[in-house]
Amino acid sequence: MSSSNKLNSDFDTQLHQKRELVNNTINQLLANLPMDHEMKEVLSYTLQSPGKCIRSVLALWCCELVGGQINRNAEIAAAAIEIVHTYSLVHDDLPAMDNDDLRRGRLTCHKAFDEATAILAGDALLTLGFEILANEIDEPAMSFVRYVNLKGIMVISPKTFSCHLGIFDCSCSGS
Repeated sequence: MSSSNKLNSDFDTQLHQKRELVNNTINQLLANLPMDHEMKEVLSYTLQSPGKCIRSVLALWCCELVGGQINRNAEIAAAAIEIVHTYSLVHDDLPAMDNDDLRRGRLTCHKAFDEATAILAGDALLTLGFEILANEIDEPAMSFVRYVNLKGIMVISPKTFSCHLGIFDCSCSGS
């Protein structure tokens, strides 16, 4: 095997391993969320789309480079990065934006479910990414992020906060 083939093979292996780590972390975090089953299904669908997770993997590689190893906080941060990136894809695919039917070979969220659900799912993903950073990382310096996260949720609006806690309550109650 040539050195460039070995390098590509090593890169692909490392990318795959880190992607699996990110996906497993996301699945663990999602499983523990006190959220409506229907919305959890929508979020799972969007988060399990096949993809490279390159942003998250880069975060893990940087952690290894700087700290010598990946810790739980890095896994959480990588998962949050992927969750926020997925939000951007869900909203980008909406009819008012790019109106895409497929993303990574699968139906987009608004095609697999409906447009209103895709909007709510995207909003939930964005909020969830910051919530995970604020609540799951155990570094003392994160207390400021927790404060900013709580203030950010409250500033958006009381409806958004309750929507985040029970997202389908908003869509079913006509709010």
